Amino acid sequence: MLREALPEGFDFYSLGTLVVAPEPTGTLDDPAELAELAFVAFRYSGDEQGLILTAFDRGLDSSMYTEMGNVLASRFADRLSRLSDGVGVGISPPLALEAEPARRLLQAAAQRRTERLFHHVHGNIAVPVRMIVLPHASGTEAWNV
Repeated sequence: MLREALPEGFDFYSLGTLVVAPEPTGTLDDPAELAELAFVAFRYSGDEQGLILTAFDRGLDSSMYTEMGNVLASRFADRLSRLSDGVGVGISPPLALEAEPARRLLQAAAQRRTERLFHHVHGNIAVPVRMIVLPHASGTEAWNV
C-alpha cells in the first residue's frame, strides 16, 4: 500500500516541475554517497506510522527542497489516507537530518523501505530528488530522530 501512496509529479509553484524519474540507481548504502546528500525527515502518523525522508544534493537551496519535501509528504499522507479507507494520516514539521542518522534509519528499514526518484526540472536542468518511506517497526532504536 505504501508504494501506491507515493505521489506523482506536480508543478512546483513557479520553480519548475517535479516529474517521476526511472527507478533510482544506487542503494543509499554507500557512506560516501550519503555524505553528498542533504536529508529532511517527516514523521507520518495515524493508523499507519513511519518516516518520510527527502534526499537531495548538498549545496542546493535547503529551504526550497524542504518545502518540496513537505509537499511530497503531504501528498503521500493524503493518498495513504484514501487508500486506508479515509483514516487520517498526519505529517510532522520537517526535521533536517545528518548523513549518519539517515544511514542508520535506512539500514534499519532496508527490507521495508519504499522509494521514488523524482527530477526537479527547471529550464534545461534536472535535479534528482529522492523520496524514501520507512514504515515503523516496533523495537527499532534508529527511530529516535
